[in-house]
Amino acid sequence: MVVELKAGKFKPEHLGQLGFYCTAIDAQVKAAEDEPTVGLLLCKTKNELVAEYALRTTSVPLGIADYQLVESLPKELDAGLPSIARIEEELGKEPTLEAMRPAKEGAAKARARRPAPNKTGGRR
Repeated sequence: MVVELKAGKFKPEHLGQLGFYCTAIDAQVKAAEDEPTVGLLLCKTKNELVAEYALRTTSVPLGIADYQLVESLPKELDAGLPSIARIEEELGKEPTLEAMRPAKEGAAKARARRPAPNKTGGRR
């Protein structure tokens, strides 16, 4: 899944950009047995009719949603997240060898599936 956050209102051209990202993920990362990458575009505001027309012609699985900023999180969400101080503490630590290893075996397999660089240094 690719999620793109826009700070402004929805524009139809945003779908073209998101579709490009999804296609790139499909070509470079996705395994043959995986489903197509889904794209989700989050915009500050959207016009429903414009969004509907923009989505009609896409062949890539994309969605559009608007979002609202809030002053504080609901208690049930806030309780499960680390504090700003905790995040800053973690970011200030020197990385360990263990932390730099892939979290799952799947990450190594995903890297192994990537096409080899061609002679000019790019990927096929």
